[in-house]
Amino acid sequence: MGFLRRLFGGPPDSKSSNSTQSPWGRGAVLAASVVPATLDPSWPVVPPRERVGLSTAEINELPYEATTCPTCGVDVAKPPKGRKKCASCGVYMFVIVIDKSRRRLVTEAERQRHETIQGAREEKEQEAADRKWRSAVKAAGVLVARNEDEAESTDVVGESHYQEDLASLMAALRTRPEQYDVETVAALVREPNNWHDRNAVMVVINHRLVGYIASGEAQAAQPWLKRQERNGKAAFVLATIGGGRDDGGSLTPIGVTLDDLPESIFG
Repeated sequence: MGFLRRLFGGPPDSKSSNSTQSPWGRGAVLAASVVPATLDPSWPVVPPRERVGLSTAEINELPYEATTCPTCGVDVAKPPKGRKKCASCGVYMFVIVIDKSRRRLVTEAERQRHETIQGAREEKEQEAADRKWRSAVKAAGVLVARNEDEAESTDVVGESHYQEDLASLMAALRTRPEQYDVETVAALVREPNNWHDRNAVMVVINHRLVGYIASGEAQAAQPWLKRQERNGKAAFVLATIGGGRDDGGSLTPIGVTLDDLPESIFG
């Protein structure tokens, strides 16, 4: 798994005990570069997803409207990031975000009312953002389920034979050195001359074979794939390349999952 170590880092060789330490943990070294795959600019890309809420880091950067206890009005020297008991009245105060622009200290009852209203608002915003994203995916020529409830996913098989190509693709597609899953677009290609299975369906990412659909699903997908061929359309679907390293820092195989698939693909 030398190529995985070059991509993600790993235990230092016995000959290089002075290796620079990696942020993944003790005994790991910073990864050297794996040669990134050359990406075809005409290959479809996954449109960016709109994020509805703020990250914790973004919330912590927002100013407070006021720094007084919402129960007794005494100034709070160090406002909380989540909740805090007032040193003066002993009642808990909570933090809520207003209009994604400022923080407010409130009572528990006020926080509950805010979460009910804000939760309903964010759910609508998320549904609208999801519809917009799915429309952009379809406009890019990629098949996607109509909504999250109807979406299916399936694991690709046989990736163990294509680990170096997958590492090369990850090196080209990831945006951060520590990232160990990337969204991309895969093409499903029938392989009727396959000696082992005439219904075999290859999974190709940027012109690189990275695995196959499992036999049963490949057989079920034949009618849809043949229709795509007759209509002169490529069978593009969403995919995630992930793995290479687990949360503990150990090197693991890279895998591929096909995501957000409509039920119609498999009959």
